[in-house]
Formats: sequence, C-alpha cells, structure tokens
Amino acid sequence: MIWYQLAISALVAIFTWCLYRVTKNKDDNFKLKIFKILSLCFFGVYIVRLFSTDKFHLLIDFNMSEYGSNIEVVLTSILRWGLNFCVLLLCTVPFTKSNNLKNLFILGVFPLELINLMFFKRHIDCFLGFDYSMFNYRIVQFTLELILGIALCLYSILVIKWRVNYKSNVKKFWRDIAITLPFLLLMSMPLDTIQQWFGLNDIVLDFMTFTQHVWLFILLIIFVFTTKILKRRSTTTRYAALLIISLSMFFQYFGKFNYIGLLIAGESIAASTLPFHICNLATAIIPIALITKNKFLFSFTYYVNVVGAIFAIIFPNTTTSVMSYEFLVYAYEHTFAFLMPLLIVSLGIMERTRKKNLKFAIMSFSCYYVLAAVLNIWLFNYDVGVNYFYINNNFLPDKIPILKVFRDMYMIRFNVKELVFTIYPVFLIVVYVGFMASLIGVFYIYQAAYKRSDEKAKFIKETQNDYRNYLAFVESLNGKDICEQAKKEKDVMIEFINYSKKYNNNDFYSVKDFNLTVNEGEVFGFLGSNGAGKSTTIKSLVGILPFSEGKIYVDGYDVDKQPLMAKKLIGYVPDNHSVYERLTGRQYVNYIADLYEVSKDGRDEKLSDLAGKFNLLDALDKPIKTYSHGMKQKITIISALIHDPKLWVLDEPLVGLDPQSSYEVKEYMREHAKKGNTVFFSSHVIEVVEKLCDRVAIIYKGKIKGIYTMEEINKSGKSLMEIFLASQKED
Repeated sequence: MIWYQLAISALVAIFTWCLYRVTKNKDDNFKLKIFKILSLCFFGVYIVRLFSTDKFHLLIDFNMSEYGSNIEVVLTSILRWGLNFCVLLLCTVPFTKSNNLKNLFILGVFPLELINLMFFKRHIDCFLGFDYSMFNYRIVQFTLELILGIALCLYSILVIKWRVNYKSNVKKFWRDIAITLPFLLLMSMPLDTIQQWFGLNDIVLDFMTFTQHVWLFILLIIFVFTTKILKRRSTTTRYAALLIISLSMFFQYFGKFNYIGLLIAGESIAASTLPFHICNLATAIIPIALITKNKFLFSFTYYVNVVGAIFAIIFPNTTTSVMSYEFLVYAYEHTFAFLMPLLIVSLGIMERTRKKNLKFAIMSFSCYYVLAAVLNIWLFNYDVGVNYFYINNNFLPDKIPILKVFRDMYMIRFNVKELVFTIYPVFLIVVYVGFMASLIGVFYIYQAAYKRSDEKAKFIKETQNDYRNYLAFVESLNGKDICEQAKKEKDVMIEFINYSKKYNNNDFYSVKDFNLTVNEGEVFGFLGSNGAGKSTTIKSLVGILPFSEGKIYVDGYDVDKQPLMAKKLIGYVPDNHSVYERLTGRQYVNYIADLYEVSKDGRDEKLSDLAGKFNLLDALDKPIKTYSHGMKQKITIISALIHDPKLWVLDEPLVGLDPQSSYEVKEYMREHAKKGNTVFFSSHVIEVVEKLCDRVAIIYKGKIKGIYTMEEINKSGKSLMEIFLASQKED
C-alpha cells in the first residue's frame, strides 16, 4: 500500500504543477474560476462515494472486532470525521468569501488530507470491509478524491496565494476560529458515530412523547441560537454558514443510500428508496435554491417543505432507537428541512415571500401531489414499500383517525393487463385540501411574524437613534448637568426652531420648517383653520407626539431630550377632555397633582380656589361620569392649573362651553398671564383671539403665514379676520 500512496503523491505533484503552468500568467478571476471548477469536479467524484454504502455503518457498540480495539475504533471514527470535515470545506470554500473559512481551510484541510493519504488503507477497510480487490471502483474513487482534495489545497496556497492572516487582530482571529470550528465539526460529524461509541437504547420517537418534546425544544434552541449568533455577523458569514448547513444536510441524508453500488453490481434500485418524499426533496432543493437564489424554487421549500417537515416531526415515521444511524438521519433531515428555509429568510439571505410565491408553491405542490399519487399507484405493483407523501398505506389514517373514515369511504380498483391499480379518491382529496389549508395558514403565520419582526427592528433602531441623539445632546451641554436648562434666553418661554412633523403613513409634512418664539407673561394665540397643523404642533410642544426634525424648547429645556423637566412646567388642556370618569373630580385633580409632585400643603386650598372660580365646588366629590360636557372641560382646566404651571397650553379650549364658562376661562387666562406666566392657546374663533391675545400666529397647511401683535394689526387698518383670510392661500 505504501507504493500506492507514493503513486498518489506523485500524481498530486504532477497535477498541481500542470495547474500552476496553465494559470501562471492568468488574472485572478481566471484562477478563481479554475478553483471553482476543481471544487465541482471534487464534488462529482465525492458523490460516487456518497451514494455507496460503507461497511463501517454496520458497527454498533464496537461489535466488529475486525476493526481492532475500542480505542482503534474511536480513532477510526475520528479519522472519518476529519474526512467529512475536508469534504464540507472543499465543496463550500471556493464559493464563499468568508476569510474565516479560508483560514480554517488552509490550517485544517491540507494537513487532514495528508493524514487521509497516510491512512488510505484504513479508509478503504471502512468502505469495503476486509475482503476486496484492488480494482474495486471504491478504491479508484477514493484515489481521485484524494488527488483532487490535496491539489485544491496546494492550488489555493501556491496559485491563488491564500495566506493565514492573524497578525492584524490576533484576538479576533482566535475568537472566530473558536466559534467556527465547533460549528464545522458538528456539521461534519458522521451520524453513525453515536451508535458506534454508545450502542443503541430502547427509546423510540413517537407522537406526544417526552423524546418528541425534547426534539421540539432542541429545534427552538437551534433556531434562536443560530439566528442570534449569525445576525451579528456579515452577510458573507451568514451565507457561508447556511451553505455549509444545507450541504451537510444533503451529505448526511444521501449517505445512507447505495445507488452507485447497486448500479455497478447490476442490481435494481428499490422504488421505495428513491428520494421522492417532500422532505427528501428539501434535502436537494434547499442547497440549489440557496446557491442560485431562485425565489420561486425557494418558495416551494419555504412553504411545502416546512409544512411537510412539521408533519414529519409531529407524526414521526420511525421505529428505530433514537441513537441509531437511521433515526439520526431522519431527525437531522427533518430538523433542517424545517429550520433552513426559516433561517434563510430571518437572516436576510433571501427576501420574504409574497402571495405570488405562495401561488407558485401551491401550483408546484399540486403537480408534485398528482405525480406522487400516480407513482404510488403504479410502482406499488413492483415495490409494496412505495409510499410517497404517506398516501399509499395506513400511516396517515393510523396517526389521524378521521382520515381512516375517508380512506374507507370509496375505493376504485382496476387492472391493466397484470398490473393492479387501487385508488382512494376521497382520501386523496381530503389530504390534499388539508395540506393546502396548512400552506395558507403558514402564509398568514409568516405575515404575522414579519410584522412583529419589523416592529421589533423599528423599535430597536429608534431606541439606538434616541440613545445616540441623547449622547450627542449631553455632549452639547458642555459639562452642564442634564437637569439644567439647555438653551435659556431671557424672557423667552417657548422656542420652535425648524420644527417639522410628518406622520408615518403620510408622504407629506403636516408641519414644515416651523419657527416661533413666545415670550414670558403673554397670552399668545395660535390661529388656523381645521387641519392647518395647530393640534399637531401643540402635541409636539407638550411631549405627546415625537417630531421629525428641529428643536422645541420650553423655558430653555429641550422637549425631546429633557422631557421630564419641560413637562413639569406645562399645564395642558387638550381639545378632547379624556378623563378617568369613574373618579370624582377631587380624586382626579389629586391624581394629577401627585404626578406633578405638588405638595399636599395648600393643595386643597388651591383646588377650592380654582373650583370656586369655575363654579365647580358642589360637583368636586361627584363622579366625573355624571358631569356635563362643560363641567368635564372645567375639571380638565383645573387639573392643568393645580401645579401653577409657567406655561399653560390650551388646544381649542372654548369649544362646547356655554357663554358663562367661556367667559370664566378667558378671564383666568388673562389672570394667569399677569402673574408672569405664559398662555399659549389655539383657536379657529377669530373674535376670541383678537380680544384676548397680546400676539397671534397664523398657520396654514403646516406653515407660519405671519406673526402679529395686536398693536400692529390695529395700525394696519385691517381686521384680524381680513389678515387671516388673506393668509389662507398658497404663496
């Protein structure tokens, strides 16, 4: 065998030298193309071994003494594990841009391939046992696999000139290796290793058993953990990880079949072993969809394969020990048939599917279902084990008893020559309709998940932006305490600087480039027609609405960055008096006073004084739900004044009030301003603004059209009505 190994080494050297000469004067793109072609050739050669069953699969709990002692068997399992590791990287690295995988490729694959060459005979013994001819096709196949594998490693180092780059950031280099290496080892682990080392047990998976619950829990853990880890990584890393998982899924599943071996031996392949079940198709479709980025192909696996895998997990079709190779292949295949499409979308590798993708999935599944039914009916004559989609025997009726009723309801049987065809039309239709309903249900589950994910992402993004803005604001204070006024100007109570507001659902600004200064001790009117932007501006001023652009200051406090300090200075009367109607008037005002931390000393006196001014003393201890519209407005005004605010903001305060109540409110507005406080109120009643205000601002379609003092209006010779009407047009 030593001469055989030397011959392989010589062939590798010759082949690598030829590659070097061919690509010597070529550009990097050409060299990379050759690298990918070599990888595809390697994959083609490996497929021959993949579709040929190994004798080593039969080993259970060290029961094959010909492989040596227990330690020798363990070392052999590790050797085969390393071989799988090489195959996985040799098939993926040329098609990814992950530097971390390149580093592992250089550090791990080349030495492992040399070890595989050293233990060439041990590998052949695992493939064929100990009685074989040197002309067996498995020896030729593995020889070609080693030549191509080692040549790929040498080509990457000598021609493409890949190098391990760790000097720039040693800590990051080893951290990435520590994260990626266990993942690759897990993906490349031979599934027969468990039964080889630990034997079998009596635990069998079934519906609603502890074992099934453990499996479902593992599914959840894998999905959450993988998503959280990979979301922090680049798109390149995410794609590389998912490509490795999909290829591992393909290799692990098809490794149990002996298609090539049977064909070469001249034996027929049993129809029941063909990979035509839904989840078997997923094993092949997912890698293709991932590599080609084909949306419609992916939509099939995103809906049909996921639903099929869910049913396979809920109603498992396996009777072997959970430690057996057969069960682990079943669990591995269905785990990733379910998880991979979800991971591909959640990690942003493929776009979310839409209704048109669901329609394609339904149409393609319908074609598959008809074909599966036809093949079941036809091939059952040759192989009684044929049961594509589980619609050709009693598996589904046994798991879902109601289906037994439909299966027994009607049957068609006829002969064509010596072939017998049996059809259960009602049963087939019911299963089809049930699966269609599941696909549509999954579509709406996806939509709900998308919505929740978007809301979460939006919240995180807004929180991060708010935090960055807050840090910038703290920095702008230049060492001042956060509770100090950020921008205090003498005699100024309110300042709008380039304030703009656009609601999420609108493509236009409700208020745009709004600039306004309101002084201390004045009654300021805010005049505009309905929909002009008065309430939007006021709600931003008092901190109810976030705004899109600009700054708002209240007595020097930034409303956006210092909301608590700004709000403590404001008493707000909204345009709709929303109050807790089950409370009494006194309870409600005390509740508001507690929010503003008003001292209990003198609070009752203040409440009585305000209630007396607004003729509400007799109703203070009655439930608010018994109040009239005007009384509710008054209790709202009292609650806004209980903390004696420096800024009293009212939004259409006189709407719905009787003349007496309206007069009382206007009188107190003047009285409050005389104390040096500021009153800012909106209205569309021009007569009230004209008689009550010191200054007035007119707004039209979100823009200030003018700011006037009453003295300026009187000198102009025009009434406020005339000025207002003239302003209600585009510039």
